[in-house]
Parts: sequence; structure tokens; C-alpha cells
Amino acid sequence: MNKRVIIVICTVLVLATVGVVGKKKNWWGKKGNTISVELALVERHTIIETVNASGKIQPALDVKISPEVSGEIIALNVHEGQSVKKDEVLLRINPDIYQSIVSRANASVNLSRSSKAQSEAQFLEAQQTYKRNQTLHLQKVLSQAEWDAAERMFKVAELGVQSSEYQLESALSSLKEAKNNLKRTVIRAPMNGIVTGLNIEVGERVVGTAQMAGTEMMNVSQLEVMEVLIDVNENDIVRVNMDDTAIVRVDAFLGHDFKAVVTEISIAAKGQQTGVNQVTNFEVELEILPSSYVELSTTQRHQPLLSGMTATVDIRTKRSLQVRCVPVEAVTTREDSLNKNKMLEVVFAVESGKSKMHTVKTGIQDEKFIEIISGIDDIDKVIRGPFDAVSRRLSDGNDVIVKDPVQF
Repeated sequence: MNKRVIIVICTVLVLATVGVVGKKKNWWGKKGNTISVELALVERHTIIETVNASGKIQPALDVKISPEVSGEIIALNVHEGQSVKKDEVLLRINPDIYQSIVSRANASVNLSRSSKAQSEAQFLEAQQTYKRNQTLHLQKVLSQAEWDAAERMFKVAELGVQSSEYQLESALSSLKEAKNNLKRTVIRAPMNGIVTGLNIEVGERVVGTAQMAGTEMMNVSQLEVMEVLIDVNENDIVRVNMDDTAIVRVDAFLGHDFKAVVTEISIAAKGQQTGVNQVTNFEVELEILPSSYVELSTTQRHQPLLSGMTATVDIRTKRSLQVRCVPVEAVTTREDSLNKNKMLEVVFAVESGKSKMHTVKTGIQDEKFIEIISGIDDIDKVIRGPFDAVSRRLSDGNDVIVKDPVQF
């Protein structure tokens, strides 16, 4: 009997303790209608809006070397990574066939000059004959038929001189072209730089014309200035402007931030966009400032960045200094009661244990905070979570309890 009494007393004490604790913790009462929320302070911060993208490192100036004539490579004077000066000979293409063409063009020029001299002599003779016949015709010695024949012969001689002049000009042009092609068998560096992407060996044949790009033999790059080429989504490209600054992070240099500036923005979408769900991107080039990797240059190599390295870029598009802001997760949308087709940006505050909805106008945002331009001038705390409550469950006038201390 005593054991039963002791058990009953213990049970009562446990239930009473649970009841007291539950009352303090709001375990009981209107639990089904009460929403537990987390609060955050409304404070002033500097917000920097960014556009994020990824791309590849490449030299700011990179020239592809292709031949303007076809033939066999008989000499290759450079190797991958070699430094070259402007006009330095990179390689030679077999010139034999082009030397032969020059010789034939020279012979054609000489033949045209001889033909021109002969035509001029014939013209002088025809001119003298024409003048004599003209005198005889005025004296009525020559018949009209004979005079017409004399005129025709004079005009034929005159046209013969013009024709020989045109032939000589054509032959001289062919000779000039042949000499130029002969010079093109010697490939020279277009600028000071480093040989990259060497694709040929001695003995290989290359194809090239003056009108079209030929075999891509190598690149000559200036590595003093590097850039990063990125693809920016069409939703973000409108926020990117020339001379915007950016932070570049390269996988090979974890923890180091490179500084860059936007130097070129494509005005046409990249590639052909045919699919309905295909993402449209625009190319943006950013120059990486050499001053941002001076310490890397001294500890590793003169140019630590290599062409083809992967990089992520944060372009700083806008900056707002010391503006009122809240955590990004505190701002949500609700349907406008006056216009069902319109959505309003809102935040929720706590007033006397109930949620209070405030319609707000927002500005720029970063990864953590969003600027509040208007709508919360008279409050200093907003509801930031849980996500399900802020995004869907909360409405104006809900019973709420704060389950955690104020966060920011």
C-alpha cells in the first residue's frame, strides 16, 4: 500500500513539473494556431551587389599564326614557351615553287615590255602614214574608201599601244604578287611575346591563302596582362557595365583574390540559341590587374596565371553605403488583396504577440542582406524564419512566439 502511494505521489510531482515547464515554454494552450518564429534586427550596412560567373584565364593579347602560302616546313626556329621579338623568324616554308613563279613572272614582264615597245613603233609608223593620207585626202587625191581604211589602221595601232600597256601592268602585278608570296614563305613574329600552342613540326605541310585563314601553326601571346573570359546569364548582363570592378578567384590559388576590371561586353548572345529551354549567355572580358598578384610573381614565376586556368568572378555592379537592410530570407511575397495578379514584397514584424505584415520597397542585395528603401521606418526587428513560416504560412495577425534570441 505504501509503495502505491509513493508511486502516485511521484507521478503527480512529475506531471506538475512538466506542466510548469510546458507553461513557461508555451507547450500548451494555442499550439495549433501559434507559429514559432525567429527575429533579426533591422540595421545599417554597406551592400555590394554582385554578378557571379565562371570562365577561363587567357592572355589579353594573343595572336594566332597561320601561313598565307602553302608548302612544306623546312625550318622551325622556336619551341613552346620561347620568348620572341617582333619580326624574329619563327619558321620557313619551302620557297622553291614560289621562286620559280617569280622567275616566270619576270619573264612575262620582259615579254610585255618588248610587246609594248613593238606596239609603240607600229603606232608611230601608223601615225606618220595617217598624216600623209590626211593631206592627200584634203587634196582630193585619195578616195573616201582609201581614207576610211587609213583611219581604221591608225585606230588599230593606237589600241595596240593601249593593249600592250595593260598587259605590262598585269605582268607587273603578277610579279609583285609572286615576290610577296616568296616573302610569305618566311614567317615572322608579329610582336614581342611568348610562343604558345605550337602545333607543327619540321617536314609537315601547311595550307594557307591570302584570303582565308590557313593551318593554325602556333600562337604568340603577351603574358604581361591576363584576362578572364566569362559567360554571363541574360538576366544578369543588363546589370554589368564597362569599368565595373570584380574579384577573381582561381582554383590554383585558393585564398587569393585577384582584382579585375570589365573591359568588354558582348552585344550579341553567345552561339545559336535554338532550344526553348536553352540558357542564353553573353561573353564578358575582364582584365586582371597585375598589381593584385605581385607577391605571387616574386615567389613563383613572373606570370603565375596560365592560359586555360579556371576562375570564378564576382562583378561588383552596385554599392549602397550604410543603408537600412534585413536578411535576405526575411523578405517574401504575398498576393495583393486589391489586385490578384500582383505580388507585393513584404516583411513580417511581431507586435503584441501577433504577426504584422509590412509592404516594403527593396533595393539591391548581396548574399546575406537586402536593402529596404521604404516600409519599415517604425520597426527595428523583423521575422527571419523559419523559411516555411516566412515564405508560406505567415499572414497578418497570426499568433506568434519567438523561439530564439534576436539574430542578424
